[in-house]
Amino acid sequence: MGGVIGDGTGGSGYMDYKNKLLDTSISHPVLVWNKKIPNTELENFKKFIANKYKLPIKSYWDLHKWSVEKFPDFWKELWHYFDIIASKPYTEVFTKTGKGFLDNIWFKGAALNFAENLLRCRDDSPALICLDEFGNEETITFAELFEEVKRFAAAFRKQGLKIGDRVGCYMSNRKEAIFSMLAVTSIGGIWGGPLPFYSYRSAKKILGTMEPKFVLTSDFFQEYGEQFYPIKDLKPIAEDIPSLEKVIIVVTREETSPQDIQNVPLSITLNDFLQSGLDTERQSAGLGV
Repeated sequence: MGGVIGDGTGGSGYMDYKNKLLDTSISHPVLVWNKKIPNTELENFKKFIANKYKLPIKSYWDLHKWSVEKFPDFWKELWHYFDIIASKPYTEVFTKTGKGFLDNIWFKGAALNFAENLLRCRDDSPALICLDEFGNEETITFAELFEEVKRFAAAFRKQGLKIGDRVGCYMSNRKEAIFSMLAVTSIGGIWGGPLPFYSYRSAKKILGTMEPKFVLTSDFFQEYGEQFYPIKDLKPIAEDIPSLEKVIIVVTREETSPQDIQNVPLSITLNDFLQSGLDTERQSAGLGV
């Protein structure tokens, strides 16, 4: 269950491809995907359902039709097919509680940890492929991902993060954001935040509504050649959110000075934040780290 993240685009090759996709002078749409792979999880699941329920499921649309008509069975089988880890089992897959579209309870009685399920794989296969706009590429394995999440979780716990606390993210799609999200989720915290290129007014409004205990951000990022400096917007944001205890800054540029960090109230660099958790007992709710 790997993924690809990027801070902006993936270099000139990516930009050439993106421009080609966006070029309105192209008379025919660009074919993005046209390959059937027989050993995908989708194909395996389709065969599993066809065999178990004795159904003539030949195509994706056959499976789709069955999933709509028999949606409780579909979600039950998906739960068990992927062997979802749960601390409490469900008693009912689907319960209708009212007339409204959202008046439903799914997997009644179940309790699980999202991060625990994502981190069950701990081998050397790629979990993340990180590519920034400057052409820097890094592959992080599932084993490395698990160790990073342990470090981040230890620091968050040392700094007082508890179940139900909120953490805001105001930065681009960097690996540190994924490490933090999984760490926060493993403890039982709530993760969210504005897009990184939002103005400080919009970011402050969204973060203020969240009432976060921590905000994770960075000093700089580049998107399609345009440069952004979130660190410049952090002072008014930090001053106007009473719930905030720490602003964790990922420093990516040598030009960012210690004074730039100190100008932000409640600020701490990511390195110092992680250092604070080194002596913490590494034990997360529902994660076992």
